[in-house]
Amino acid sequence: MAAYGDTDLVTLAAVNAQLLGTTPPINADDDAVLTRLIGAATDFMTEFCLRSFLPVRASRALDARGLHVDGACLNVGADLLEIVTLTNGDGTVITSGQYALLPRAGYPKYGIELLPSSSLVWTDDGVDWQGAITLDGLWGYHEAYDRAWVNTLDSVQDTGGITAATTTIKVTDADGLDARYQTRFAVGQLLKVESEFLKVLAVVAAATNQLTVLRGANGTTAATHAKDTPLYSYAPMRNLEQICIALVAWLYRNKGSAGDQIQVLMEGTRIVSGEVPRLIMDVLEDYLRR
Repeated sequence: MAAYGDTDLVTLAAVNAQLLGTTPPINADDDAVLTRLIGAATDFMTEFCLRSFLPVRASRALDARGLHVDGACLNVGADLLEIVTLTNGDGTVITSGQYALLPRAGYPKYGIELLPSSSLVWTDDGVDWQGAITLDGLWGYHEAYDRAWVNTLDSVQDTGGITAATTTIKVTDADGLDARYQTRFAVGQLLKVESEFLKVLAVVAAATNQLTVLRGANGTTAATHAKDTPLYSYAPMRNLEQICIALVAWLYRNKGSAGDQIQVLMEGTRIVSGEVPRLIMDVLEDYLRR
């Protein structure tokens, strides 16, 4: 099953930028509605495809025996982007120089191969093989994950850095341009500072260059970070970003519909897949986890 995070696939700014000039136009005063629909669209894509399109950190227990173990190769049964810590069933920590991720080229990864030079085998503690292997990692689907984190060209500017409890972060230029010549920070954006993920809740640009953030997003842990620590923003796959925006637009324009098409609730939106436009479903079916 796909892992859920605290963040959404697109930002409110991205939706507004693309749809304000359309016919009929998005109402610029409906930011609260759009924000809820962005969350609903992200959840729908995750649930329908049985995979997350955002990186989520989680620890998974894998059996040391079974059809998913083929000699030195272990199929992890999910979309793997990066290993943080890998522990064999006997408690041995397997280092990055002792394994290779499969496939060797491209993302996401589906398996781990122990290198012959490691002299290791997948094993347990001699008592229980169920869930004996522990994999702490980043999970999610992105076909170019090695290019998914964009340098904002900005960094933590708080004097003395920030603590794990800090929820406002000072930056150099909140409305400057990043390495892709796009606005550095936006509400709803997923940021990375060292190994911690942040969700941008508010941007105060001209006055104080401060970001209000949710700390330890998507399963990561809030930590201290020194002044001048770089900030990176997550760039989802472009076609899925566009599909998410199209789904948000469809939900918005049908938000008054009754019956089985859409139910707009106080807590979010229930989407019935049979009513979603065929073009959107055709793209999503290509990413359905089988």
